[in-house]
Amino acid sequence: MKEHRRLVEGIAAKLAYDYCCYRGNLFGESYLSASVGEIIQSLHGGKNAVVVSGVKHKILAEIQTGGGRRPEIDFVVQTYDDSSDTKRARTKGSLKEISDYKLVATAVETKWADSSHCSIANVIWDLIRLELLVNKNPDMNAVLLIAGTTRAMNKLQGELGSIVSFARGPSRIDLLSKDIPTQKKLAKLLSDKAIADLEMPRAVQVDVLQSSLNTVNPSKMSAILWKVSCVGARNTFKPKDIPEYIAPPKKPKN
Repeated sequence: MKEHRRLVEGIAAKLAYDYCCYRGNLFGESYLSASVGEIIQSLHGGKNAVVVSGVKHKILAEIQTGGGRRPEIDFVVQTYDDSSDTKRARTKGSLKEISDYKLVATAVETKWADSSHCSIANVIWDLIRLELLVNKNPDMNAVLLIAGTTRAMNKLQGELGSIVSFARGPSRIDLLSKDIPTQKKLAKLLSDKAIADLEMPRAVQVDVLQSSLNTVNPSKMSAILWKVSCVGARNTFKPKDIPEYIAPPKKPKN
């Protein structure tokens, strides 16, 4: 789609331009998010929609115990009408929380490929987080954008490519794969006790909508965009019920 192309090519071009202007030392996830926000605002911000950053992920917030910041979605495009209730909600800033999943037109997660935070576990986790939202509203456009130097993107593809396809078109991520190397990679995420009781999909449908990977010049900037969907017959599981994903007990200190 035109919007997906504008987002991916726009980000890659913006990063390349800023790099030429000697701003590469400023690059990071927050720098990327600012650029993504500008493009999303130009695409979706208007009379009947509002772009909001840092929106609480209700599903995950409900299972989080204790203190600390609740999980958030990087960007959400929420539609609204002209009713007084909606205007009041916007004025009070309550759009930082999702009141109705049907009003969420688009959800966007972002990752900076050159960051250590852009790990296999964190990328898979972002895709799962988006799938949980799509399950509430199948019409939602839920996407994950990863951008960075082509060198970092190629490295990520080498580490992640056996689980998530980087090729254009739809594919599935099997969270209950019988492949031992895949299990070991997924276990780093799914053995986390914080999500042991979370009901999650056995598989996640992903589709590479747009990619600007540049294999010729590794110092160039690249981006890739995955759309996340629910599989046709959605089955779920809890990590605590899967032996491979049960966290081993900690060894007692001597």
